[in-house]
Amino acid sequence: MPEQNAQHFDEIWKQLGIPLLQTGWPQLDSNDPEFQARQQAFHDRRSQPRPGTIEEIAAALGDLHDFVVWAKRSAGAGTGDGHIFYLRFVLNRRCRSVVADLVGQRPPGWEKAVQLIRWVYEFPWPHNFCGYVFAQLWGWLQLELEKPGEKRPPTVAEQFKTLAEAVDKGSIPKGREIQITPFGQVLLSPDLTTDDDDDDEDEDEDEDEEHESANDD
Repeated sequence: MPEQNAQHFDEIWKQLGIPLLQTGWPQLDSNDPEFQARQQAFHDRRSQPRPGTIEEIAAALGDLHDFVVWAKRSAGAGTGDGHIFYLRFVLNRRCRSVVADLVGQRPPGWEKAVQLIRWVYEFPWPHNFCGYVFAQLWGWLQLELEKPGEKRPPTVAEQFKTLAEAVDKGSIPKGREIQITPFGQVLLSPDLTTDDDDDDEDEDEDEDEEHESANDD
């Protein structure tokens, strides 16, 4: 396998010659009984010891590979889906070493395992309000593999610092309420001082002027 620090994984995928995973469409209905049972099975497997050997890891990723193909899953997923939690359980904080071992040792089912990892790696990261959710679902894997152009969203502390600087500069009024989403995004409450309020004040002034004018007549 090429030296990972000198070469992005984009090139590694090409050199391996393993095709991009195609899961099909439309996705299987999440209310399907078998779908729900298999999702729960992935949740349950997280209570067992984490796969340790490269053979165990390849087998676990192979199960995930077969599931997403069967269910025709995509990047669009529920935040409680068992297969997402299990993927992170298996790979979190060791993606690079797992890819190196899969390619270097080539245990049974290594192609499926690598194909699944690349499938997640290739998901486009939405850089909008959905970005924080994506970071928790899939983005962590892309960051571990240092996908070019991607970086982690600002932490809660970093967002608070940015907001404080904006308040000091006067670009954000003081007193706005703040909400922190379960995915670590800091949101400001709507600004209640709007143009509509100014319009209401103008209308009140117009009514007063009309009233005074009528009294003068």
